[in-house]
Amino acid sequence: MLIVTKSPALKLKAWRHNVGDWPQRLEILTPNMTAQLPAEDVVSDGDFIDGPLGVTELTSADLNGLAKEIDDILTDLDKSVDNLTICIDNMTELINSFGTQPVFKFTHALNGRFRSLGAYAHWHYKPDTQIESSNHLFRQLFQLLHETRSEKSHFEVL
Repeated sequence: MLIVTKSPALKLKAWRHNVGDWPQRLEILTPNMTAQLPAEDVVSDGDFIDGPLGVTELTSADLNGLAKEIDDILTDLDKSVDNLTICIDNMTELINSFGTQPVFKFTHALNGRFRSLGAYAHWHYKPDTQIESSNHLFRQLFQLLHETRSEKSHFEVL
């Protein structure tokens, strides 16, 4: 599993509270390594040292670099896990930082990569913080993905 987030501590605490056991492997990609990691009662050094957890600090400040870093981690994860899941925790912040059109292209390209790996991905997006034209654009992208999947899949706006 790959989680891209600005809040690794919150994500790890939520995982431990809601799921319990760690997945086969969990990688976190974050722009801020100084973001506090959870207390010992949630994770231990053993979880990170030769364990299932890894935290990597982003080295890029642009979308192309972010896409490359995500792709590098996905390539590594694909070799070591059976079912790949990706959580992009901050799509709304990406739009606010880089603009609608660049993030649309970024999202479209990454979704193609996720699909080629047979991965399940979800994006956290707050439509109430965006203008309607942006919401329409992203609804079209995710509806398009829905229409190309099997009959059992469904489109859901969270």
